[in-house]
Amino acid sequence: MYDNFSEAVNRIIEYNLNKVSTALPCIVVGVSGNSVDVKPALLTKYRDGSVSEPATLLGIPLVMPGSATALVNIPVKTGDIVLCVFSMRGLDAFKAGDG
Repeated sequence: MYDNFSEAVNRIIEYNLNKVSTALPCIVVGVSGNSVDVKPALLTKYRDGSVSEPATLLGIPLVMPGSATALVNIPVKTGDIVLCVFSMRGLDAFKAGDG
């Protein structure tokens, strides 16, 4: 039992935030042009000992490091390990040029 309501709420928030990913190692399962299909490399293990198989993420844009004058192009193939980065906020305004 928790000492007070505030402690209980904080524990619930902490528990749920632990399920949020902002970056995750993934295995490439398909390549199509500048996008990839990936499967998260980390499994989720639950308190009862069961493990869930992660869903495949489809059509993820493949971004290479670059600037206005140069680009590094690294060939990616099925079986490669990549790092998927997830934005904490919506990117629609940014992509539209409205920042």
